Amino acid sequence: MKTTLRSWIGRSRSWTARGAAIFLVAFWASLFVVHGLLSRALWERDAGVEICLDGSDVLQMFGEDDVDGTRIFLERLAEAGVSSVGVYWDPGYRLRERLEEWAPRLPDGLAVTLRPEAAPFTDWQSRWDRTSRPWSKGPAVRGVLFTGASVLGYPDLSPVASWISTNAFYLPWMEFSRQRGLAELARRFPHRLIRGHGLTEEEIAKSNPRVVLARFRRAVRERGVRFLYVRLFPGLSSRANAAFVVDLATALRADGFRTEAAQPRSGAWPRALAPLPTGVRQALALLLAIGGPWLGFFLAVRRWSPEEAPLRLMGVTLLTALVLGALLATPDFLMGVAVFRGVKVALVVPLLAGLFLLFQAKEIRHFLHEPITVGRLGFGLIALGVLGVYVVRSGNDFLSASGIELNVRGALESLFGVRPRFKEFLIGHPLLLVGFYLKARGGGFRLPEGAGPAAQTLHFLFHDHRPFLLAGLIGQLSVINTFCHAHTPLSVSFLRVYHGLWIGALLGGTLIHLLRWAERRWQNLP
Repeated sequence: MKTTLRSWIGRSRSWTARGAAIFLVAFWASLFVVHGLLSRALWERDAGVEICLDGSDVLQMFGEDDVDGTRIFLERLAEAGVSSVGVYWDPGYRLRERLEEWAPRLPDGLAVTLRPEAAPFTDWQSRWDRTSRPWSKGPAVRGVLFTGASVLGYPDLSPVASWISTNAFYLPWMEFSRQRGLAELARRFPHRLIRGHGLTEEEIAKSNPRVVLARFRRAVRERGVRFLYVRLFPGLSSRANAAFVVDLATALRADGFRTEAAQPRSGAWPRALAPLPTGVRQALALLLAIGGPWLGFFLAVRRWSPEEAPLRLMGVTLLTALVLGALLATPDFLMGVAVFRGVKVALVVPLLAGLFLLFQAKEIRHFLHEPITVGRLGFGLIALGVLGVYVVRSGNDFLSASGIELNVRGALESLFGVRPRFKEFLIGHPLLLVGFYLKARGGGFRLPEGAGPAAQTLHFLFHDHRPFLLAGLIGQLSVINTFCHAHTPLSVSFLRVYHGLWIGALLGGTLIHLLRWAERRWQNLP
């Protein structure tokens, strides 16, 4: 009896220690997630957006000699919300001389964003210490935005880095830029970065104010951009260009932002609970993006009833997305200096794992060895095409959307403010509901007994619920993918997922009712 009691007490103590350890790990993980999400929410409250006007475009519009016309034009735009002007400067000449040229043109309060561009075949480095000294009495130089394919002086950035450090300039981190040397400056001056967006000369020449306005608003709202570099339309008059800039500033304020000089905010980031290196965060995020949705899908298919599986699966997906958002909650990820790697892997691997979860290996081999008919070949090509577009259109590099799709996207964005993803509301969520509905009915609809093409097509599509579940997994992976884009504010990500959910549920329910209605009528098909 004593031996049994001692054995029970030992097991009890062992379980208590194990339970305490699990509790402490879960408690710390919860703190880590809450701390990361709150830090992101505070960071994303910054509503100041700087509009910087390209100075070269202004000079081309009015000419070098029309100083008064340039000043009047800039005064009007400064009142509308422009904070700075991009001034190009050849470091072979003194910076002070360039600022003296611009001083009569700049109204009070309008700062300069310097755009260094060295003339080819010049030895500007030998005169750098003399030419790069700022003019203390002239226009304020707040930021430096390098021109060309490389940062000035690349690969030897020491002179430029020392100059930036001495003068406390901010650095716009222009999204989609591949400028050589900029990443090195970002590593040296992470506290000087401001996420920026702009169009090239070629893009602005081929575009129009309506499209550019929507693009700038989307960059600010959905991608955390706080610095807009605005070029003027070469085919429009000065009055039309001024109206465009005024409309841009008005639209930003209508969206809840302030048009003012932007401020770098990396230095305001709270101290991390766990100082995990960027590479570790990347690896953990990738494992979570693969394992989280697959675990939820496994439980939904093997453990939960079809009636409760959709909601529970969505809960697991959202929990995974929140943890993922906390893992990527650092200034590097929010600025876009570091980006989540493995987007395509996180989309494809869970699908392959889901395929082998739903279908046995012998079923897959049997399907592959079946005779190839025209119908099966067509279906296979369509499936491969959809999968290819699904993979290629995801991630940081993607196929251009068609004109029709762009129009639909624009309509959805205008209607909901934030565009829900097609992969969620049009494919994943509706098909997931149909799949679990078919599973609850025991595998499928009551199908016609005829041997004609229509009856055989219905048999092929609805005899098994598993393909619908596999296609439905795409919606869950798309939700995870939404939160992999750390530069997108949390509020935008949640709103995007919310619209995808309710629209997808509405379409899924409608599709189920239509199929139930059709089921009563297709029994007489030959």
